[in-house]
Amino acid sequence: PGPRAFHCAVAVDTRLYVICGRTGRQQHGDVWMLDTATWAWRRLQSPPTLDPAPDPACGTITPRDFGTA
Repeated sequence: PGPRAFHCAVAVDTRLYVICGRTGRQQHGDVWMLDTATWAWRRLQSPPTLDPAPDPACGTITPRDFGTA
């Protein structure tokens, strides 16, 4: 992925997930995974639907939502 700000990132074992973010005025809705064992990036398919979170201002996703865990 290109450089971005205001993204979310989480590390799980040897994988780093980067979720959404912005580049200038462009908003990204993508999800990327970096395998730190091989340093290879892979764009993940976003899940079609997510269960609503208790607070509409936040949501919860896990690697399982993308079929990687």
